[in-house]
Amino acid sequence: MQLTFVGGVAHADAALVAERIGATPGWAALPVELGFHAEPRGIGDLLEGRITLAGFREAVGERWWTDRLERIVSAQQLAAALERLTQGYERDPIAACGRLFEELVEPFAESSGEPGVVDATAGVLAAAPILERLFGEAEFVHALRDGRDHAGRGLGEHRTPGELLAGIARWAEALREIDAGVQVREDGATYGVWPDRLRVELLSPNGAETWGHGLSRRERRRVTRRYVRTLRALADDGVHCAPDLVELIESGG
Repeated sequence: MQLTFVGGVAHADAALVAERIGATPGWAALPVELGFHAEPRGIGDLLEGRITLAGFREAVGERWWTDRLERIVSAQQLAAALERLTQGYERDPIAACGRLFEELVEPFAESSGEPGVVDATAGVLAAAPILERLFGEAEFVHALRDGRDHAGRGLGEHRTPGELLAGIARWAEALREIDAGVQVREDGATYGVWPDRLRVELLSPNGAETWGHGLSRRERRRVTRRYVRTLRALADDGVHCAPDLVELIESGG
């Protein structure tokens, strides 16, 4: 089974890209966010000792069964997979966790008839160091959108420049968190899934007609100036996706 993990600052963007990949021959997009491999109290916390094996099993039933795992596996299949996890965890934690994921996804893969499965659980890029250890051949996709466009989402008709600037700051911080997952820096060395196993999928910006709705030309220029400075700071710090964003805005995006 081939795996592709899609993530991004906005889960809606990740889901859109996952659907696109899932519509291509050889791939099928999961209909749910699995969660247990990338969210708090999940596999990452288990492997790094922040939760016990018993606590993880409890979390699966509390957080990731209803409306999630129950849509792709039966209760009996889940119970059997968790039991095999318990039996094999002490001997080989990495292999046991990887096998759990595969056992829970295999019924969906078999029913789809495709060899590749696409997962768009929120947080998969930040969890890339763990997922890369579990699945050495997996690919990662970063669904990326213009930061101004992202900042304008959810704002009312009477949005202000200040609201957009605050949104851009939050967006940039979220990009840094993702970058820390895909491009780990420790003791002067850099490793991770970037650039060999991560690609950036740049979504077309909607332009000022969306993020700049209701703003004057002067206010839009103010937001864009701050946005450009933010991109330069990201680029200076080596954030993996910054060059794509710089190229987008320099091309008139």
